[in-house]
Amino acid sequence: MPQLRVTAVITTYHREWKMLLRSIESVLRQTVPVFELLLIDDNGLGTAYQKQNQEQAAKYPQIHYLAMEKNSGVSAARNRAIEAAKGDVLGYLDDDDEWCPDKIERLLPLFAKGENTALVFGTGQVFEKRTGKRHYNWQWEVFKPEPTYQDMLYTDYVGSASAPLIRVEALRELGGFRQQPAVEDYELWIRIAQHYALRGTRDVVFWKYNETEEHVSGSLRRVGQGFRCIYRLYREDYQACPRARTAILWNICRTGVRSLDLTVVPFVFAWLWSRIDSEKRG
Repeated sequence: MPQLRVTAVITTYHREWKMLLRSIESVLRQTVPVFELLLIDDNGLGTAYQKQNQEQAAKYPQIHYLAMEKNSGVSAARNRAIEAAKGDVLGYLDDDDEWCPDKIERLLPLFAKGENTALVFGTGQVFEKRTGKRHYNWQWEVFKPEPTYQDMLYTDYVGSASAPLIRVEALRELGGFRQQPAVEDYELWIRIAQHYALRGTRDVVFWKYNETEEHVSGSLRRVGQGFRCIYRLYREDYQACPRARTAILWNICRTGVRSLDLTVVPFVFAWLWSRIDSEKRG
């Protein structure tokens, strides 16, 4: 059976080239070489960042550089890559993170474990940006090797977009990323799990450089709004799965309360009722 060809994708916005280059080089040094590397520039044509990125990317023949006409958000940039990809599977990398050198080598074999497998993933190691020291391992506490659709409704077992490799055919069939305020990657993982199998490994396949500062209220509010979008999209299935319904409502409530968003009040009552209902059901 021929080896699957991997399209690596880095989307970038307001990132200095020095840091972006670190991400690019982590893709280019894979033990199993990528088939292509797409750099999707979301800064907008004519901006200082866009001009710098285009000039620097031209020095690397391995990079296929694509610029968005205007800043359109991460979902639009990632979807541009889905349209352009020529590989069989696609892997994203945030522009301030790195792939471990053997990410592709560790993940590709997981596709062979089932014909219906469309997404394979590993875990990540998180570093403090300020010190560069290891902070914790991403997703280890909630890891599941084969999360189901119901599992994904309960919580995000895949995590960061830097974690998985995904079949391009599945991404195109499902329409890629939806436009929503935040957690658009989690929503896509749920949608993929509705139709395909997910398989994972505890192996660390990417390094994430985490901010040490607290999230500002605006960011938390967008995250809460993103969870609301997910709840509305899958409301019927959440109603049929009380444990997952309680979990998504809790995510909506905690982000809303921390960002002082008064519109979260009805969700607080819904969460309390959901907890009571779940306890009654045992």
